[in-house]
Amino acid sequence: MRRFLLMLIPTAALLTGCGSASPTSPIAGAATIAGAIVGPGSSSTSPGGGPSVAAPSAGMTVSIVGSNQSTTVDANDNFTLTNVRPGDVSLKFSGAGVNSQVALGTIEASDHVSVTIVRDGASVSLDCINRVGAGREELEGRIDGLPPTTPAGTFTISGQSVQTDAKTTFTKGGRPATFADLQIGMRVHVEGTPNATGVLAASVIIQDTNVDLTVVLEGALSNLSGTATAFQFMLGNRLIKGDTTTVFDAGITFADLASGVHVEVHGTIQAGYIQATKIELEASAP
Repeated sequence: MRRFLLMLIPTAALLTGCGSASPTSPIAGAATIAGAIVGPGSSSTSPGGGPSVAAPSAGMTVSIVGSNQSTTVDANDNFTLTNVRPGDVSLKFSGAGVNSQVALGTIEASDHVSVTIVRDGASVSLDCINRVGAGREELEGRIDGLPPTTPAGTFTISGQSVQTDAKTTFTKGGRPATFADLQIGMRVHVEGTPNATGVLAASVIIQDTNVDLTVVLEGALSNLSGTATAFQFMLGNRLIKGDTTTVFDAGITFADLASGVHVEVHGTIQAGYIQATKIELEASAP
């Protein structure tokens, strides 16, 4: 089954996934790309024979294909590229066991771009991207919220609010569609204008109707409540729920969960939350 990761990392940066990017570029007409690498990576056994933990991405080189621009992934698996010239941009990821490329499409002058990159072993892929320019915004990713958990005419992509109105156009398979065609887990491309609460969509293109997805989230949990048979906690701004069907990795139990503990959660997208199917312990960020 194809896996997608919903942009949760154990740092303050990018906790809303591909939210509105805000860094400024020192050179007029150049773009900024801010990214986070998330995902299980290649697993290894922790010291003492404990649960397996993700191979770190820190130190990986991120470069712009066809240029001499590059940067290094930091200890929190984040990276930033400034002074990016407009045009079709692809990123190359190398080192730390990875050698892979990701196409970002056309980047325009002065764009502020936020991306989340999913690492799976030696390969990486684009999970979501947000481009913010002068009076416009583009957002692409999986729908994870719809009414009634969101206001009427509103949906969310990785927690970011997308509002629609009578002028918003919907397209599915090259044909006209409606808001009613949207489903949790669908991948969509949104173009619109940013506002105080998210983005007002001018157009919504349904790209992928496959909603049978397993997602992977990682970070430090908080606000744990409930019991082993019915519990919930937060990873950043994401609500995670578990029950008797949730499987814990070998050597851990529900009792090991506590605020500040770093976990990797496998689950399925539900209306307003992620239903955990498996929980693993992760190494804490340095």
